This record gives sequence, C-alpha cells and structure tokens, in this order.
Amino acid sequence: MTTIEVFDARNRWSELVERAFRGEKIVITRRGQVVARLMPPRADAQGQARALAARIRLNRVKHQAANTGILTRQMIEDGRR
Repeated sequence: MTTIEVFDARNRWSELVERAFRGEKIVITRRGQVVARLMPPRADAQGQARALAARIRLNRVKHQAANTGILTRQMIEDGRR
C-alpha cells in the first residue's frame, strides 16, 4: 500500500488512478491524517457481494423466524425486486 500527501496526489492524479486500476491500494493523507483511499475496482465488487450475502442471510432469518412456509424460489424472486 502506498501513502501519498494530497499535494503530491493532485500533481500525479492520472498516474495514481492507473496504479489503483492495476490493483494497488493508495492512501491519500493531509498532514498525516488519512483523507481518502484509492482502491482497485475489484475491492468494490467484493464489498457489494458481501453486503448482498448479508442481506440474503438476514432475509432468510426473517422468513424462518416468521415460519411462513415461503419457498426458496419465492425468496429469490423477492430479492430481485
């Protein structure tokens, strides 16, 4: 992971974006405090997948607790809305 100050990040923005695109994680700081992070695109997709899995688990628990007899296919269709 690379750390760079805001001033330098402004001057090298295109390079930093390209490096992040290639998979490098870059932390941007101001006076030693983290103010931003540049991450590869896959990291975002993984976060979205984790959030979706958490929603599915929560939905499953809700349906089981209610004991409504909802079929798995119906739960899948509910998630698509």
